[in-house]
Amino acid sequence: MAIEAFGAEAVSVVTTETVQKGPSILDIQPRPEAVWLDELRQRQVGVAVWKSGLLYGAAAVEAFATAVETFGEGRTVLCDPVLAATGGERFLDGRGVAALRDTLLPLGVILTPNLPEAAEIAGMGPSDWEAMAREPELRLRAAHELLELGAAAVLLKGGHGGEDPVRDLVLERDTEPLWLEHARIAGPGMRGSGCRYASSVAALLARGESLPEAARRAAEKVLEWIRQGVCVDEGSR
Repeated sequence: MAIEAFGAEAVSVVTTETVQKGPSILDIQPRPEAVWLDELRQRQVGVAVWKSGLLYGAAAVEAFATAVETFGEGRTVLCDPVLAATGGERFLDGRGVAALRDTLLPLGVILTPNLPEAAEIAGMGPSDWEAMAREPELRLRAAHELLELGAAAVLLKGGHGGEDPVRDLVLERDTEPLWLEHARIAGPGMRGSGCRYASSVAALLARGESLPEAARRAAEKVLEWIRQGVCVDEGSR
């Protein structure tokens, strides 16, 4: 849906199958890394941008990093770091987060975390994301730390904060930080908003947009979907 909305075409490779009800995960079945890596190798011809979503466990993160290194050359790689479901079920434990930090970020991926994800990946304390929600300077510090770990750019979503308007941060290497503001919409959250945002950014990058413009247009589209009540649920990533 998100990718097609911007005139791009998705080529999907499934890494994990889940059964979900509302914000909760009822069942999760990771596929063998060797199987989906082979599919990725066969289906990646002509694909300009790779976007990773749910990578279940350290082995999956390391497998994707291997793919980026061995046959992802010349492609933009965007990583949506799905650490946990809305209901709290973890997809990446400590080993998985360490693998993300140590093997994937150094390859120069574009990272699209929310506030708690950014705080955890950056190695900040468990309560730091709540402080980040109140203090934009802490968000900037976390984003700079993620660049130091190797990310090419960070799109830090501000939805978990409390301010209105919401402030998203776009930080690229050797550039000034860009803050994008948009209204906070009252009401139930939209399940999958983080995935839709990252997928929209990937589609726009594939269409030749700059990263700041892709971030701006993706945020506007997600807001439109929230207003329309698309996939409204009890919570949202």
